[in-house]
Amino acid sequence: MQFLMLALLGALVGQGMRRIRMLRHVGQIRAARSLYGRYALLLGGAALCAMGGQLALLGVNGMLHLGTALPLHLCSLMGVLLYPALRCGSRRLWEISLYLGVPGGMGALLFPVILSCDQPMLMAFCFHLLHCTVVIGPWLPLSLGWRPRPSGAAVAFGFLFLHACVALSRADIEAIVAGFNAQGLDGILILLLTYSQGQYLVHAMQRNSLPLALTLVQ
Repeated sequence: MQFLMLALLGALVGQGMRRIRMLRHVGQIRAARSLYGRYALLLGGAALCAMGGQLALLGVNGMLHLGTALPLHLCSLMGVLLYPALRCGSRRLWEISLYLGVPGGMGALLFPVILSCDQPMLMAFCFHLLHCTVVIGPWLPLSLGWRPRPSGAAVAFGFLFLHACVALSRADIEAIVAGFNAQGLDGILILLLTYSQGQYLVHAMQRNSLPLALTLVQ
């Protein structure tokens, strides 16, 4: 389902980008920006609606609490930032969305981890819609002639480091690993950007029974 949704959304946004470029080419700048704004609203609104749907389902199933309500996961944060990244004119914010949202969202679509509830199809739909918009949305500014800068990658990874420091504590990691074990997943892939964050994994791994794959990037 997720790849069909990704293809349909990509085709829709791709057609819109083509029309925006054509309008800019013939000098209709105001019409191009108006059309761009409608597509940005569509993508940003879809991301927020998907997140709202997930929260509503969590609430119905008695699973809504501070840990699940706050957008601490990277893709949830990218969903919140998508519309501002498309509309506020900040290239830094857009580059963060592009460099982090696109690979992060694509990873979630390839290896989805969806919370179990009494409405699995609705939860899956909201999950995939959020990540499809996070993957497709950041490409829209290319139709306005924007191009990502290499320096934006460094800023994006700095933002990722700050996000990890804020979002994840040792207790959070232990709770996440315990949840993975409770779901009976096939295994856990751990990506470390530095050695130092490995100290947060020690206690969680002592209580883990799933196969592990560890990758260190430094």
